[in-house]
Amino acid sequence: TAAALDASGMTAAVTATQSNTNKSITTGSGDDTINGIAAPAASSKVDGGAGNDIFVVANASANANTTLENIEVLNVSAAEGKVTFKGVADAFKLNYTPPDKALID
Repeated sequence: TAAALDASGMTAAVTATQSNTNKSITTGSGDDTINGIAAPAASSKVDGGAGNDIFVVANASANANTTLENIEVLNVSAAEGKVTFKGVADAFKLNYTPPDKALID
């Protein structure tokens, strides 16, 4: 079963972490921090709501499963290894190529 965190009514800062079973995180008007994980649930959605919200990218994460909305800062400073984002290709109307298909040995 899919779980969800709905903190949309919160006005204070919220810190939340994705899980492999939580398909939806919605935060409110505070300056929130959402921590990603390496393998989020398929079709996950993170909505930072109002405020200056940060999504912290996990090491070696496959973010092609996650849709980000209302996120003002994408923090990749601690990420190591292969990190993928499908949404970038969608945002710029580019064809998405999975990293394992794009890398040449």
